[in-house]
Parts: sequence; structure tokens; C-alpha cells
Amino acid sequence: MKIACMTFPPDGMMPLCRALKERGHDVRAFHTPLDTSVRTGMETPPNHWDGFDVWYGRWDLMELDAIHEFSPDILLIWNGSAPWSVESVNHLKTMYRAVHIELAWLPQKGNYYIADYLAPHSRYIMDVSDNYPVNEEGIIALKEFYTPKGFDQGLPEKFLFFPAQLDYDTSITRSSPFYKSCAKFLKEMSKHITKVPIIVKTHPFDKETVWPDGTLVYKGALSALDLVHQSSAVVGINSTVLTEALVHDKPVFSFGYNVAMRSHTSGVENLDHEAVFRRAQEVCLGDSYTPPKPANQTLSWLLSKQWPHMNPPSWVCEYIENFNLNSRKNTDGRRTYRDS
Repeated sequence: MKIACMTFPPDGMMPLCRALKERGHDVRAFHTPLDTSVRTGMETPPNHWDGFDVWYGRWDLMELDAIHEFSPDILLIWNGSAPWSVESVNHLKTMYRAVHIELAWLPQKGNYYIADYLAPHSRYIMDVSDNYPVNEEGIIALKEFYTPKGFDQGLPEKFLFFPAQLDYDTSITRSSPFYKSCAKFLKEMSKHITKVPIIVKTHPFDKETVWPDGTLVYKGALSALDLVHQSSAVVGINSTVLTEALVHDKPVFSFGYNVAMRSHTSGVENLDHEAVFRRAQEVCLGDSYTPPKPANQTLSWLLSKQWPHMNPPSWVCEYIENFNLNSRKNTDGRRTYRDS
């Protein structure tokens, strides 16, 4: 099988590509820079890509000829590719089967997911059996990893925590059906939550958002996870912090598609957003709360779908390989794929 690995530095996809190569597949890397520089053509690969053919260039500028000439069976795409590549990637996905890989959340550092399988709007997370077994050891390890490291005595005794996101991130542009701006989301939420303060922590890369007057933007030293632990409840669109909040057994109210939404009170499942906002306020004020589905069950399922990126297991390779089973060819010889 021919596999085109579309990636950019850092080269975290290399261990998976090497595992696929060792299984006999023809794997070629297509690198694009994160900056605006242009380097086009085949080059000697860096040492850690030794043994691979590596193509360098901005995908929007190369007219995709290099990939078409390779004629891959599968595109292996690092999720969150450089912004200028989006149009080209979307075009390629109409011709070739594509598998996205992204960072996992439990914890994020060093762990990967197959993004297509765990897409924020995926049916899989909603279809997990009510009898799915809890990974007790995994849950204990998560709680130890996410142990709070700080407490801010200057914060209110009761507050809702809103972990904000980047408005241009695909989690907002593609997986937030109702709110495309975190500032507008906060403005709408504030109309209905008036009895408890909403504490906002901005995304560390956000330098542009203009928040409504009176917004309580946290400027202290606590991390987002420490704020989760200190808060009464967490409300947001689909930040990864909402998933991690389940480790703290916190009530979570979300308004976008996300990988843990089966254990959130969801504004996607309940379109009466005013009622969801009011419920979040009531819980913050002390009303009892039970998640729609057990949080530890959801976390256990998510743990089963991630892997340490330096040591991809065989099931990941098999998942990628099996994408080829439903293929057919266009009249021009390029592959398209039916939905599974």
C-alpha cells in the first residue's frame, strides 16, 4: 500500500510511519514548513527520517503534483496542518482516503489519537455501551497526573469556569454549530447566568479577542486545570479542558461537539441553551448534579483509543490499512472511497 504522510515539524508522525514501513508499505513523507518559506522538491531527509523519501514544499504552491505522481492509497495527515494547506488538503480528501492523527488529551503530551475515529462530532463516543468497563487503574493514574498544584484565595468561593479557545481553530470553525466566537458565546451566556461569576481563562496563544466590558479574565498564576479543580462547574464550547474536567468529577456544560460529550450536559443535545445556562448556574449554587453518562466510563473509553506516539500499537496500523478495503478508482486512476 502507498501511504503519503503529510506532516510538518515537529516530526511526531515518524514513529507511526516507520511502523507502517516495517509492515511492508511504501511510505513517503510530504513536509510543509510552519512559516512562509518555500522549499520545493525532494531533499535528503533528517536523520530521524532516514530511509524515507521526503518531499518539502508548501502544499498550496506545489499544485499537488508530487502527491498525484505518488498516487497514494491513503493520506496520513497530521491534524491541525498549517493554515495555508487547508484548501489543498480538503481537495485531496475528495480523491484519496484520508486518516487524521492528532494529539490526545489524557494527558496530551506524548499521546496520539486517530482523529477521524475520535472526531469531536463522531457518533462513536455517543454509542459507547452503557456497560463499557471502567479502567480503574487508568482512572487512578489520571487523577494522580492531574493532581491540583495550586489554589488562588483571591477567587470567589463559587464560580463558573470558562476555558476560552481560539476562534480560528478547527474545533470552533468546524465543530461548534452555534457559536463561532468565544466572546459572543460569553456575551450570550452572561445574559442567563447572573447570580454567579464567570471566570474566563484565555487561550495562551490568543492575543486578539476583545472581551465584553466587565469580563472577569483570570490573570493569576493558576493553570486551567487548577481553575477547573477550584471552580464549582465548567462551561465552554469544546475545549480539551472540558474533557480533562471529567477527571476532577466536575459538572461540565458544553455547547459544541467534543470527544467526551456523552458525559457533559450538552447544548448540542439540548437546543434550549437558556435552560442549559440556567442549569449550570443552579449547579454552581449548590444543586446536585449527575452526568448524563458516568464520567469514568467515558474516560476509560478514551484511554483505550490513544497510544504513546513513540510506540504505535499494531491496531493503529491495522486501522489505517483497512481503509483500503472500500476503495474504488475514478476514471483518471485516482482513488476515491465510499463511506464505511
